Amino acid sequence: MALAAATRAAPPVPQSIFDGRSLAGWEGSAQSWRVEDGAITGEIPAGTRLAKNEFLYWQGEVADFELTAEFRLGGVPSANSGIQFRAQRLPDGHAAGYQADLDQGATWLGRIYDEHGRKLLVERGDRVALAPDGRRWSEKFGEPAAYAALFRPAPEWNTYRILAYGPHVELWINGVRVAVLDDHQTGEADHHGRLALQLHSGPGPVKVQFRNLQLTAIGRTEL
Repeated sequence: MALAAATRAAPPVPQSIFDGRSLAGWEGSAQSWRVEDGAITGEIPAGTRLAKNEFLYWQGEVADFELTAEFRLGGVPSANSGIQFRAQRLPDGHAAGYQADLDQGATWLGRIYDEHGRKLLVERGDRVALAPDGRRWSEKFGEPAAYAALFRPAPEWNTYRILAYGPHVELWINGVRVAVLDDHQTGEADHHGRLALQLHSGPGPVKVQFRNLQLTAIGRTEL
């Protein structure tokens, strides 16, 4: 028994993936991303328009993991951002794969989106299961509009929690479970890939900030 206890694997430990001072370990456009107030900051200045989505990639890969991050978003009503996970970086810098979506609460915050893929996968308040052949089942546990009140306007901070284990994904906003996905679709489900932060195209002013990014690597489920 003592030997078994000694050789048992230690539980996974959260890792900080942002040092609070620089973009070391990250890669993306210096015109769109910087560090301000101890936070990764993406901005579209007032009177300008961002022509295409810009992504800031963490220089690592995730499979099964838990990520927590504080965020805040302000600007025009259409201000939009997100956290890509298990994503692929395309040659033009765009990301393809799962996105934990993010706006100021009106529509997108807490949705699961497949960027450059199947598009909207899970509405907030839904648990969705996708079969290998793409058949879809959905179970509602909340009304989408009810989750708008979760968003705290700047200067307050919000918390995003993403849990991904094998085909199972959960999104949590400020301690509330918002969307659940069980994705078994052959050729479409993402099991590993990159983490990235999104600054969505459109008019300014828009400012999105992320801090206290804590990643817990759980391993990799062989499917």
